[in-house]
Amino acid sequence: MATLKVDWIFTFACAAYNLVRILGGQWGFWEGTFLGALVLGVYANWFQGKLRIPAEAILLPDIMLLVPGSTALRAAYLAATQGYLPGLKAANEALILVGCILAGLLAGNIILPSSEGKAES
Repeated sequence: MATLKVDWIFTFACAAYNLVRILGGQWGFWEGTFLGALVLGVYANWFQGKLRIPAEAILLPDIMLLVPGSTALRAAYLAATQGYLPGLKAANEALILVGCILAGLLAGNIILPSSEGKAES
């Protein structure tokens, strides 16, 4: 049963990553990240209610794929090689992506609230 849970977590991590790549390429750099985090938030809350495992155990490996580490590294590289303005632009994009991840997770919790705090009847 444990491998089944890991398979589902991995499947939705790959789906969210592909959603970010496809929609990010078509719409813009932040829209795909927002929708990927939104899908992950809804999925984690649904999976928590279905299999009774913490949503954080689902979100942690999945969000690690969405975090813009390469964008932040590129910002530091651009600031060191080309000057502060290109580096600040890339750092601004990285901060926008982090904000989109947070907003997507919050919107996911609004669409499908967590069952963790609900009283059992």
